[in-house]
Amino acid sequence: MLRPGGGLALFWNADDLADPVARQRFQEVHERHKPGFLEEYVPLSDEWVRDWEAYRDLAGAPGFEEPEWRIYRAGREMSTVDYVAFLDTVSRYRLLDDAVRAALYADLCDALGERVTLDVDTVLLLARRSGDEGP
Repeated sequence: MLRPGGGLALFWNADDLADPVARQRFQEVHERHKPGFLEEYVPLSDEWVRDWEAYRDLAGAPGFEEPEWRIYRAGREMSTVDYVAFLDTVSRYRLLDDAVRAALYADLCDALGERVTLDVDTVLLLARRSGDEGP
């Protein structure tokens, strides 16, 4: 339960490979192992936030003031092995057949080289509970 005047913060992250060549290789490997698996990457934007279900739910929720948001952009470099380990935490990858997933990951490691750089977008959605702010 959130007290009157209390704040709620929701975060969402989206990332994509920064290098267009790496991004193309990533897509090719996925198409070879699981055609149609990848969704088109959409960078987070004001329009994206306004269409985000969490925003729409909070914007219309009784007891909350109009939500605000901020979008942060950053780059992150990591080893390809770490990147593939990260992918392995994503539910849609976890749901792949074990053999398909293993082959996909092995080919990604071969195709992407030793290190990758990601463009990372983070949205912070802030909502305050309406009502008295006193005790």
